[in-house]
Amino acid sequence: MTAPAVLAIDPARLCGLAMIWSGGMWCHTLKFRVVPPNPQELALLIADLTPRMPWGNADSWHLCVERMYVGGNNATSVTSAETAGMLTQEFGRMREFASVVRPYASQWRSILWQGAARLSRDLAKAAAIDLVERHYGVTVDDNAAEACCMALWRVRELEHQEKRLRLDMPLPRTGKAPKRKPGIGRKRARVTEEQVLALVAEKDSRR
Repeated sequence: MTAPAVLAIDPARLCGLAMIWSGGMWCHTLKFRVVPPNPQELALLIADLTPRMPWGNADSWHLCVERMYVGGNNATSVTSAETAGMLTQEFGRMREFASVVRPYASQWRSILWQGAARLSRDLAKAAAIDLVERHYGVTVDDNAAEACCMALWRVRELEHQEKRLRLDMPLPRTGKAPKRKPGIGRKRARVTEEQVLALVAEKDSRR
C-alpha cells in the first residue's frame, strides 16, 4: 500500500508548509507582511510557489491546515484563524484534494509522543524540530517543522483509516456521543468464546 500524500499548513505570519509523500518530504516557510494577508498578495505568493511544490510525486493529495483556538481577546489567534481559512480556500481553489481536515494543535502534536499536547508552545516547537531531524536528517525552522509533524500525523491517521477499512472495522465516530439515560447501557454483557467463534464462522461463510 502506497503511503498517503499530505500537504500540511501551520498558519501564521511565518507560515510553515510541508508536503509528505511515500519516500520524500518538502517544506517551506512562507512569509506574509501582515496577517491576515491581503487576498491578492496571498494569491500571488501561492501562484509563485505552486510550480516549485512537488505535486508530481503523488497522484492525489490530502490537505491538513491547523485549526486555531479562538477565545477571549487573543488577537493573534483570531488573525491566525483568518489566515488559516484564507489558505484553505486559496489552495482549494487552485486544486482538488482527496480530503481536507482542520486539526487543533492538541490533536496533531500526538505524533511527537503521548502527552505532547500538554507541552508549552516553545517546548513543542523544539520537539518538532528534533523529530524532523531524526526522521529526515535535515534541520528546518520551527514553522516548517511543525507543518512536517502535522503532515506525519495526517499520514498516520489516513493509514489507520485504510487499515480499519481493510479489516472491515468501523471508523471512529466523530462528534459528541448521545447522552445515556441513568442506568441504561452501563453494563456490557460478556461474550463467550463460542459466540466469538460463531461470529467469525458466519463472517467467513459470507465471503
